[in-house]
Amino acid sequence: MSGAAVLGLLSVTLTGVGALVAGLLGRVKKRWVKTLAMITEHPEMTFVEGWSWSKHAARGTIDGVPVFVFGNHDGKNIELTVRARLDLPQDLVIGRQSMMSRLRRAGGPEIDIGSDALDKRFELRGAAANIAAFFNQRVRDAFERAWVVANDVALRDGNITVRRMGLDLKPDKVMELVGAVVEAAAELKRIGAMPRAQRLAESSRDPDPVVARMAAAALFEHEPDTPEAGVAYQRALAATDPWMRLAALAYPAGGLELLACAEALLRDGAAPNRCRADAAWYAVQHIKRQGIDVPESRATVAALQNLLTTANGTLLGAAVMTLEDLGTPPDSATLSLVLERANREARKLISPYLARLRHAVGPDGAGSLALTDAEPTDGQLAMAAESGSLEVTAESI
Repeated sequence: MSGAAVLGLLSVTLTGVGALVAGLLGRVKKRWVKTLAMITEHPEMTFVEGWSWSKHAARGTIDGVPVFVFGNHDGKNIELTVRARLDLPQDLVIGRQSMMSRLRRAGGPEIDIGSDALDKRFELRGAAANIAAFFNQRVRDAFERAWVVANDVALRDGNITVRRMGLDLKPDKVMELVGAVVEAAAELKRIGAMPRAQRLAESSRDPDPVVARMAAAALFEHEPDTPEAGVAYQRALAATDPWMRLAALAYPAGGLELLACAEALLRDGAAPNRCRADAAWYAVQHIKRQGIDVPESRATVAALQNLLTTANGTLLGAAVMTLEDLGTPPDSATLSLVLERANREARKLISPYLARLRHAVGPDGAGSLALTDAEPTDGQLAMAAESGSLEVTAESI
């Protein structure tokens, strides 16, 4: 093939490619112009003319939310950006979970709220009280709908922003995306207009139990003196979810009914051990903070003592340590039995108590320790260090 023929073929090819690109961009232009026309049909949205068709934009307010929709043509794609500006805590981030979001350092540490389903889908950053208040069901649903159209819809720096790249921007999909962004923004704006106690109280009734517990705990911590906290406290005490009942134990104005709730949790074999162990610590804090006398705390102490023979791991360790904190530590015989059956986790938790015992008694002979028990019939507590471990035995006298 001659050079002239090659040049001719190349010219025809380039002309065809050029026509294809021009036709493709022509269709994109029509879609973009139609999209803006649809958006500006809203009475509060106005058309903003740019220096080229790809720079045209729409600006205005939808459902009380300032919205700006604009595009950018880089020669290959149209980048659609929808931005809703809000007056929200600047550290609050709600986005889609991804490998990149896990690596992102900006915006503070990522928060896992303890729900596998939500933690896998959502990137959350900010103060726990803000996440609990603003991350309600309506907000979650709106973000999920937006993600059907674009993956990177996110709340950052007080703005909900989405960027969508591609030549397949169909007007109906863009409108769907704008609608989802506005829905999420309007809900976030509604929440932001409430007093903090009211927004946390509302979230404490969220259908997701993890979000509800998180909101209740934040309400009791930050707004304990409000009527909303009192109502949420009574509801938490009566909850079937043991973790919500545990959240009630953080209410600083609770009375003997709080202690009864803690005792019920300690005796609830169906509740998770971690939950019951935390209930033990909350119970002791409440008894000491409120100055509750022995008669009123006797049932709680009995529930803790029962765990010495029925529990292990974190729960057993918590029982020993909280009984010591209340001034009713296990006697020598009971402690000996506890250590015989305690696993590594329980021993690790109990070790500070044993160290305090050893320090109080001091060395006795060749590395042995002896402690006369407070009850005269219980005998003597002998402790000896052997092979790097601490062995505790009860010996009669």
